Amino acid sequence: MIHRSALFASVFLAGFAPATASAGKELRDTDLVNDPDNVPAELGPDEIHGFPALSTFEPLREIAPGLDYFELELPGPIRAYVLRLDLRQPGYDLIVGHPYGERESQIKERTTGIFQRYDEQLNAEGTDVVAAINGSFFGHGNDIIGLLASEGRMVGVSREELYWPTLVWTKANRPLALMDPRLSTPTLTLGNETRMRIDVLNEDLGEDAIGLYSQDWGDTLIVPAGVAVARVTRTSGPVAPNSRVTGVLGEVSVKEGGDLVVEIPGDGVLIAASGSQAALLSSDVDVAIAYVFDDAPELAQADMMMDMGGYIVRDGEPYREQWPTYAEDFRKRHPRSLAAWDRQYLYLAVIDGRQEGYSVGVSFDELARFSTEVLDAREALNFDGGGSSALVLEGELKNRPSDPQGERFVGNAVLLTRKK
Repeated sequence: MIHRSALFASVFLAGFAPATASAGKELRDTDLVNDPDNVPAELGPDEIHGFPALSTFEPLREIAPGLDYFELELPGPIRAYVLRLDLRQPGYDLIVGHPYGERESQIKERTTGIFQRYDEQLNAEGTDVVAAINGSFFGHGNDIIGLLASEGRMVGVSREELYWPTLVWTKANRPLALMDPRLSTPTLTLGNETRMRIDVLNEDLGEDAIGLYSQDWGDTLIVPAGVAVARVTRTSGPVAPNSRVTGVLGEVSVKEGGDLVVEIPGDGVLIAASGSQAALLSSDVDVAIAYVFDDAPELAQADMMMDMGGYIVRDGEPYREQWPTYAEDFRKRHPRSLAAWDRQYLYLAVIDGRQEGYSVGVSFDELARFSTEVLDAREALNFDGGGSSALVLEGELKNRPSDPQGERFVGNAVLLTRKK
């Protein structure tokens, strides 16, 4: 355990990336917002054309059966680093890796560090971490933007109203893109049919709120004075997308002075309630927990999901109708991280940028053409990018990040794993 955070940590969202028209905010790439007087000018030619198809390149090497690695030098100049996974090859999976192995960590970690931590842990369980790519957009502290699920469990739900696409990795090990799946109100139902809204999942609680905490958050929860907390045990299963989980709410505890450290059960979750919500919890009653996406029944088959900052290609065509959702600066030429696929292959790719003479990066439009012309992809979604862009293969950082200090500390990473 590296760090323990209290529930009432202040949350200030850094300008992690896209703007959302519905939220009435302009949220741009971290680099641009953290240093607004030093917005990098777009490098390279006004337009970049003539991307060659990936089929004209030989893989640099085969990493494992069905998994090839490419390094591409393209007009611009553009440097791209591409993993191609044959979806017919069994044994591969996508999971989310958290800094220091826990969602609650206020300390971020480089993608290489997340890779190494999970590779060491999963190796003991007969699984290799083969590669990692930086994942979610993030703010300050442990704030992650958007929906998050991993290994069949809900991990996080943003409180922002976003109009973002969601990358889904199904239990059948197939990628899927959904446009803004709408989560109905998450509910906690007590035995007496009292229904309460669950305000946060594995996030800092805030005032007058009910929160749910699983072991994805960490081993323990630090509960401030006056906050009620109780374990839910004997659960019918994990809290999964489109699930209704039943269990038993144990004894409700409230400490009047000082913090209370409560262990999160391995076979259940913790419920915490602050302010006026604290009095609503009752000890030793049956409960039901529901996270339901009314317009996305497909999510019942979700093993991993992550909100993404841009639906770049849909059905083989640039999805320009969705792009105005994001700030103009964000759509310009920057380093990018990408998930793309067709019927046979999944591609994880990073394109370096902001480095004149080496790699200038790509705009949304150029990223769409890279996806269709180089990868021949039918679908493509944009991860966090800019200085966060990082592709790690077998523990080694393959690309050249644009930040002067090198690889950035990030909020999480997507890990490609393979059963031994």
